Amino acid sequence: MSTILSSLVGELKAGTKIFSGGDYSLNGGEWVCEDGRVVWGHRMRNTRDHAEVEVLREVLEEML
Repeated sequence: MSTILSSLVGELKAGTKIFSGGDYSLNGGEWVCEDGRVVWGHRMRNTRDHAEVEVLREVLEEML
């Protein structure tokens, strides 16, 4: 319950900023790491450009 109330207070303090999703030029992606280094990556070109599950499955299967 305290987590919910804390979140609600944070949203109220943010005011109209709660409707902003942040900077759209800062897209993420999917990254596969092995032994502390990135061995495969997919950088998103837009907010809906996630790698497909099948692609990730193939990458992970190749690593096994």
